[in-house]
Amino acid sequence: THAPVVGFVLPLGGVAAGVSVAVLLQRSTALRALGRGTLPIYLAHQLLVISAVVWLSARWSFGEQPVLHQGAPLLLTVLLVVTTYWFGRVAPRIGLGWLFAVPAWLVRLTGGSTPVPAVGLRSAGGGRAGL
Repeated sequence: THAPVVGFVLPLGGVAAGVSVAVLLQRSTALRALGRGTLPIYLAHQLLVISAVVWLSARWSFGEQPVLHQGAPLLLTVLLVVTTYWFGRVAPRIGLGWLFAVPAWLVRLTGGSTPVPAVGLRSAGGGRAGL
């Protein structure tokens, strides 16, 4: 007879605990610094992972080696996440910062109130945009 109460109270407690942990973690300067540079990862890693998996599977057969079947996607994902993070840092220096900038039309449409990441690039509309 207590199951409905427990089924309601426990998830509620889980949500409260999750929010509390998120509030504590947001104070971490290391996590904040990491978070500022994740836009390139968010935008590019999945496309690159899928492309790499398709390309690799068309060229190489891993045969009956379960370690490669399980480990290759994880290794590939880590490699591509690091690569996209690096590319996001290098892109502004080589003239490709526009890839991660807020489009000028969106800046104009929102009157400059578009949320912009903390790392500074200049968008086509002159506002801050970045990684």
